[in-house]
Parts: sequence; C-alpha cells; structure tokens
Amino acid sequence: MSLSRIAPASYFQTLFFSCDPTFATPSRRPTVTPYKKLKTAIAVSLLFSVCSISSAQRFPHSAGRVTNRVHAGEANARVFATDLRFPRGLKFGPDSRLYVAESGIGGEDTTVGLCEQDPNFGPFHSGRTSRVTSFDLQGNRTVVVDKLPSSIDIFGETFGAADVAFLGNTLYIVTNGSGCSQGVSYANNGILRLNRNGTLTQINDLSTWTQNHPVANPPCCDFDLEGVWWTLTSSHGVLYTNNANTGDFLRVATDGATTRIIDMSATEGHNVPTAVAERGNFYIANLGLFPITPGSSSLYKLLPNHTLMKMFDGLTAVIGMVFVDGKLYALETSTAADNPLPGSGKIVRVSDSGEITDVLTGLSFPTAITAGPDGALYVSEFGYGDDPTAGRILQVRLK
Repeated sequence: MSLSRIAPASYFQTLFFSCDPTFATPSRRPTVTPYKKLKTAIAVSLLFSVCSISSAQRFPHSAGRVTNRVHAGEANARVFATDLRFPRGLKFGPDSRLYVAESGIGGEDTTVGLCEQDPNFGPFHSGRTSRVTSFDLQGNRTVVVDKLPSSIDIFGETFGAADVAFLGNTLYIVTNGSGCSQGVSYANNGILRLNRNGTLTQINDLSTWTQNHPVANPPCCDFDLEGVWWTLTSSHGVLYTNNANTGDFLRVATDGATTRIIDMSATEGHNVPTAVAERGNFYIANLGLFPITPGSSSLYKLLPNHTLMKMFDGLTAVIGMVFVDGKLYALETSTAADNPLPGSGKIVRVSDSGEITDVLTGLSFPTAITAGPDGALYVSEFGYGDDPTAGRILQVRLK
C-alpha cells in the first residue's frame, strides 16, 4: 500500500523532495537515491502531520536495511509465496485457495491533456500490470485475473487491485488504481465481479461516488478524486468497502446499489481507517497520521444504528485485522516512531478489554492479514516500498 495518499502531498514538496524526471524502468518507478529516500520519508511525515495526513494511502517509508527475519512470539512464520507485485488485500475462497490482490507496477500511459492532474502526486503513469493471483495450500499459483489497471505516482507508489471478497462462489475485486486523475482514461475505481465465463463486470463506480458524495470533513490537502478504496468485506449477501482517504464506509449490493453506512470523518476527522473485521458487528481500526506516534491508533465498533463506539486506543499504524476463534488479531504495518521502518511491523492479539499482546514481530511493510482454513494466518508483506519484486505472503501458525 502506498502511504502517499494517507499523507497530505504538500508535505513532500515542503521538504524539498525532488524526483528525477527520468524514469528508469517500464514501471516508471522514479530513480531514488538514499538521500532522496531520506528526504521522501521526512517529507511524507511532515505532510501527514501538517494537514492531518490528508489522503489515505501514501506510505512514506524509511530506507533502512530490510531483513528477512520475523521473530516468533506466540507464532511461527514461513514464506508461503513470493514474486508478488506489491500484494495488498487477500482472502480465502470457497475452494480453499488464497486469493491475493496485487496492485501492480504502473506503466507508461498518462492522461495529461485529457483531465486535470493530481496537483500533489501527478501526473500518474498507468498500465495493465495489476492482477489477482490464487494459491493452493501448497503454494502453487494461478493468475485468476490479469491486466487490471495499475497506476504509479511521481513518488513511485502504486495503486491497482486493492482487496478481494467472495459472495458464494463469485469473486469480487475492489480497485483503487483507476480514474482519469490517476492516469487511467478507460476505467474508474469500483467493484468488479468475475463472471463464470472469465469476463469482468464492474458493478459500481466508486470514483463517481467519491466526487458526488462528499464527506463531512474531507482531507485538507490531499483529497483523492478517485478514492483510496482499501478493504472489501462480504457479509449477509452484500459487500462493504471503505475509502481510507475520506473515512467513507459503504454497503454495496450485488446489483451495484451503493449506500453510505457511516462517514467516519464526521466524528473522527481524517484518521485514515484501513482495517475492517466482523464479529457480529463491524470493527474498524485506523492507520493514523504520520509521523507515526506509537499507541495512537484506535479500535472502533460500528453499532447497529450506524454510529461508532471507540473501544480503546493503544494500537499503532493498523493496516489489517481478522478474527480467529473469537480473538482479534491486528496487523501493525510499522511500530517505529516517525515513518514505516522495515522489520518493525507486528501482528498483535487484542483482547476485549484492550490488552495488546505481541504475536509476531519483525515484519517489513505488511499490508493485509486473513485467516486460512488450515487455522493459520496469512500476511501480505512488502506491500509497498522500493522493490517491486519483494512482495510475498507469509504463513503464520499460532502456537
């Protein structure tokens, strides 16, 4: 996940970040020196703090040395799958296969001259490099959906397929890498349905929703015209998705009818909700602002009357959650103060009273978590950062 949209863009520019205009790879990932990486991290952290982190989804990250070690607390981990293009949301399907949304690496196309460009992060460059891949429990892969739109901003952060969910045997995909302001002229963000014949049908238009249904307190400096749609959850025959940039939480019927369940910005301001899990009620946690302040993220319960109840604070930069046997496991993308740091991500178990216990530490840039039919947790790792080849999935067995 690219933290750039979670922070206000003006921050990058304020910190004198300069991006090499020469793109060295087909993904148009900018050339970034260690010095530029440092400036990017500083700039993004300021950006988030200056404007209360305006949009959700731009991960400033520190250029520390990446290690491949995770540290067992109450779990053991192994690498389950590698060679993923910035893996984001993941879920198991009814066939017991793991489906992973890969945001892709952008491309060469732009919409310059066709529409207004993002003043802070544009122009975006796009290509059909996003996809959804599935794995059996032995790690054998199959590309399920290929050539989805992927966009990359001037700081090298990517957007594309964001998450997946199933209703019955039908796969749905939510996207956040489309729309004219993100360099894609032929598609908007929305929820896609995979049909039996292998074709895709877009059931709603989330870019248009974002523009036509403003929230009470939009990001002050970095409003994303297309929306940073982050999670997709199925429940009782319908879908739910959230815009981390604005705090919108929506219900989407299978015919595409879209309604707002809650506008979190009305009571919480811009706090970047990025994690959703269900146990009777929906539970929502937020990433928070940058620079990271350990312990500043919160857990909320969405009540039946569509109001929020804050349960407690004390979490840090939460990016995903899942319930297993009634217990809540939260994925913290980085627990270091300042900016996301490789090796500082965690899985923690959260009790109903707010007690937080480390389960697994040492994760690098994790972006999503789910539970498998084998009782293990599965985590997307290296879901953002500088290396488009590092994306992988960890299998985490609880002790």
